[in-house]
Amino acid sequence: MSRTIRVMGRKNYKTRSFLKTKAFWGLLLTVFLVGACASTSNYPPGGERSVSIPYDPYNFDPQRLDEEAQAHCDAYNLQAVYEDETIDNQSVRWRYRHYVCL
Repeated sequence: MSRTIRVMGRKNYKTRSFLKTKAFWGLLLTVFLVGACASTSNYPPGGERSVSIPYDPYNFDPQRLDEEAQAHCDAYNLQAVYEDETIDNQSVRWRYRHYVCL
């Protein structure tokens, strides 16, 4: 649906519906592409297949940490596999060992 508008000192021109503009289609394409990039978890909420265990690096038993991770993964009938560890920047002593259930 077009209509003619008179703008001060300019020639008449026709306006277009927003649905017919390049801006609309560009916006629609952008929203679609961003939505396609969104990731979702493969596991239901509360069904985490990984575990992070805090420990004191000056006083810890690696075997106990492995057993604790395996106890978590046993709920899924999976094997606990050590992934990596991180240091807690807020604390001097604490670190975290990360395990994945495979």
